[in-house]
Parts: sequence; C-alpha cells; structure tokens
Amino acid sequence: MAIRYRQVVMPFHEFRVKKSYITFEMLCCFFLPLLTFIRLPLIGTLLGSDVLLLMLIPILIFNPHRFNLQKQAYLGKILLFVGMWIIAAIVSDVRAHSSFIDIIRTQAALWTLAGYFFVFFVLVDGRLDRATAALVGSSFALIIKNILNIDGLGGSFFGIQWKFGTGMSVMILTLIVLKRWLRTRKSQGIFTMLFSLVHLALNARSLFLICFLSGGASVFSFGGLGRYARIGIACLIVIMSILIYPIAEKVYGSAVISGMFGQETKDKYIMQTQGDLGVLLGGRSEMLISLKAIAEKPLLGFGSYAKDMDLRMQYFQLRELEGENIRWNANFVNRSELIPTHSFLFGAWVNNGILGAWFWIYIFFVVFQGIMAGAFGYKTVSPIFLVPMIAILWNILFSPFGLTQRIFVPIYVVIACTIIAQNIRSPSRFRENL
Repeated sequence: MAIRYRQVVMPFHEFRVKKSYITFEMLCCFFLPLLTFIRLPLIGTLLGSDVLLLMLIPILIFNPHRFNLQKQAYLGKILLFVGMWIIAAIVSDVRAHSSFIDIIRTQAALWTLAGYFFVFFVLVDGRLDRATAALVGSSFALIIKNILNIDGLGGSFFGIQWKFGTGMSVMILTLIVLKRWLRTRKSQGIFTMLFSLVHLALNARSLFLICFLSGGASVFSFGGLGRYARIGIACLIVIMSILIYPIAEKVYGSAVISGMFGQETKDKYIMQTQGDLGVLLGGRSEMLISLKAIAEKPLLGFGSYAKDMDLRMQYFQLRELEGENIRWNANFVNRSELIPTHSFLFGAWVNNGILGAWFWIYIFFVVFQGIMAGAFGYKTVSPIFLVPMIAILWNILFSPFGLTQRIFVPIYVVIACTIIAQNIRSPSRFRENL
C-alpha cells in the first residue's frame, strides 16, 4: 500500500511530511503534554493540558465508531487502581480532618490522572508513532517550562534545568532526530550510552544512570524471548544489579574524590556519604522519614498533604547529622508541617495509605514488564522508549509526584502497555508503527 505525503514547499528547500502524521490523534498526543507549560491559578494550579483534557473526554466517549474504547489492555485495571486510590484519599482525609482545599486539590489531581490515562490509551491505541508524538510534546514542554522559569527553578540551562527535565528532553529529541541516520537499535543504544556521559559531566547522576541503562539494554539485549524467559532474565538482572552496585559506588566515589567532576560535586558527595546510607540514599533523607511515617500509619496514612511537625523536625535533624548546616530559624524549616517525601510510592503511602501505594506498585511492575518486553521480546524497541520507561521506575522510587507528572506518567505507562501488547505474539501479527 503506497504511503501518501503532503508536500510543503519552502523558499529554499522542501521536505515531505507523512499524511498519517497530520491526524486528530497525532495532534492531540502532541499538544496535550505540550500545553503543560501554561498554568492557571484555579483549584491549586490548572494546566492548559487540563482544559484540553476536559474537551477531549466527551469527544472520545461519544464517538465510539471512530475511537477504540473497548480493547484497551490494562486500562480497566489501571482505572480500578486509581479508583481505589481516590476512595482511600477520601477516607484518609476524613479521618485526618484534612482541610477542604487539600481534599479538593488531591481529588482534582487523581481524577485528572484517571482522565489522562483514559485519553492517552484511546488516542495512542497501540501505535508507537502516536506515543512518539506525545514524547516530543512533553520534551518541548519541559524545555520551554525551564527556559521561561515557570516553576521557579532558576539556574542555568546546563545546571539545575538540565537535571530537572531539560537533559532527558534533549536526549529524547536528539534520538528522534538522529533515527534517520542511526538506523539500528544497537547504534542508537551506543549513542545513548555515550550521551549519558554528558549527563554525568553535568552532575546529573540519576539521568546518567537512566540513559546508560537504556543504551545498554539496547546494545546488549537480544530479542525473541517468550514471557517466561523474560521473567528469568529479569531475575538475573536484579541479582546482578545487587552484586554490582557496591562496586560501581566505590568506582564512582573514587572518581569524585579525585576531583574528576569538580569541587562542587566532591563536596556534595562527601556530605551525602558521611553517614551509613551511601550515595543513593544519603541524598534522600526524606525516604527514611517516609518509612517512619508509613510505620506509624500504614493503612490509612496521614491524609492529603500529610502534616506532622515532629516528623518534619526529625528530617532536618537527620540532615544535620549528615553534615548539612541547618538554619533552624529559616522560613523553609518552620513555614510548613508537611512530611517530607521524595518518592511517588512513599508519597502516596504517607498521604493516603496502602491503597495509594498499591497503585504505584502495580504501575512499577507493568512498566518493568514493558522494559523487559522491549529489550528481550519478539519486537524490541529503541532507547527512545526505554529512556522514559526506566525514568518512571526511578521516579516511582526516588522522585516526588510533581504537578505535571499526572500527564507524563500516563504517556510512559501507555508506551509500556503498547510494547507488552506487541510482544504477546509473533511480530508478524503486528504492523510496523514507526
């Protein structure tokens, strides 16, 4: 079947755009994440994407003849887990006597999260080219947000902005652009591993690890394995990671102490490793406080925007024991009673109890299954898709659930579910989407 092209003529050159790229579904996948840089001060913060979401939901629901609403694998289970989280949030908030505004903000975030899952599953509909459009939109959104300093991050493009979204966005966009020349999955993997060194040089350690693992998965993986073989490989990878981590930490520590990455990185490393937690947890004292909070109220949590001044003070005391100079009279120490959490999983558990955590545990295993299918299944994928999937695993464990994550998380999860679906049977049963 011949592919139709729309020809766009420019003054000095011309290029062709596939007609299949200019469709309602593709444009929505692109603009939904892109509009996250527009912020409106309503119900906390309303995103431009939220406005488009509210317009799209009735369009998709009332046009079942055009949009595939029925055969969306995993969507029903995911919405069930979100629904359980919504109920758990209501119960925990009533029990904790949370403020009305905190209840409304949490419910709005959870209902829109469910809405984004529904919309992206239906729009993508098992096609990775549409998922790519969503990745491009989210990448541009993060870059624009940081350049315009919408979140108040400040800093330079290659400094804190690079760590918080810009670096990963540049990585994904570069891979998409270079795909024309890097035609094989292994060549894309080698490039990703090399590019990860840029992240390391810019002191974006987590981003380095995410990209290095994504590139390595593309270079050293092999396709054609069935589900149970992939489970065996996954267990082997986990065991090897546990064995290799102490060695990798020592090698990295020696390089930092030698001054290879500059004095600022050296000072930060020394501060984070003064205790017994190592570099991975030494910079995330919030996790220890989160575990204490979970131990106190494991079933129902502390309520949305969980507050406990005693636990908050314990957090700063822990940071002081690690060598950080805490200014106890500073505004950031005393202005809030929020319990510090630095994890999708622990944040949901501390706020809304075990049912909030269970959602993220389920998502973690779904995405992990998508990574294994993409690296070792019948139809392997490039680092373009492995990078965001590995990133969400990291975020579930080690990053706070920020404002825009309710849009970006569904995109990454839909990618994982699409890859899983394409690897259930022989690849000859599926058409190429890229």
